Amino acid sequence: MGVVVDKNHPIMKNVKTFDAGGDSWHIKARETERNSRIIAKYDDNEILIAEKQRKENMGRVVVLNINPISNKFYGSSGFWSPRTDGARIISNSIEYITNH
Repeated sequence: MGVVVDKNHPIMKNVKTFDAGGDSWHIKARETERNSRIIAKYDDNEILIAEKQRKENMGRVVVLNINPISNKFYGSSGFWSPRTDGARIISNSIEYITNH
């Protein structure tokens, strides 16, 4: 994980580190759609987490630019490390979109 743009965002609660793995499987993206906001970035400045408020009363969309599988299941360094907070990022995101 590189820069956390919004350290107080609920998705970042108790998130200290994130290691996407040696292959760091994610989409190469540095910009978001209009009216979206970036929450965190990778070390290479690519987007890690972003969100967008959909039309009024239609909820939020959270984008996690990660492969949801950790290397715990595949034993490959190409997936995120379960020693970091990937699972917390995913669970915080689910809680955030279901409570807002």
